[in-house]
Amino acid sequence: MNKHVENIKDKVDGLINNKGWGLKNNKLIKVYGFKNYQEVIQFLNVISEKINEQNHHPLISINYNKLHVQLFTFDSNSLTKKDTELAVSIDKLYLDFSI
Repeated sequence: MNKHVENIKDKVDGLINNKGWGLKNNKLIKVYGFKNYQEVIQFLNVISEKINEQNHHPLISINYNKLHVQLFTFDSNSLTKKDTELAVSIDKLYLDFSI
C-alpha cells in the first residue's frame, strides 16, 4: 500500500472513530440533525459555499430535520483527500452553526 493511500485511510479512520462519520459502499456518510426543515435548508446554504469553493460536490438528501451527506470522488472511483477535507469543513461549519 502506498503512503498516499495509507494517509487517506488514516484520515477516514479518524473521521469514523472520532467524528461520527460512517463508511458504506466505500463512501463517507453522515447524518446531521436539526430542529426543523428550515434549519436544514439554512445549513445547506451555509455549506454550499464551502462545497463550491472546494469544487467537490457530495450527494446530499434531506428528510425533514435531517441532512444526509455522502462523500466520494467519482473521478478516481475512491475516497480521496477531497472527501476528507470536505468532511472536516462540513463538521466545522455544523459546530459553528449549532452554537
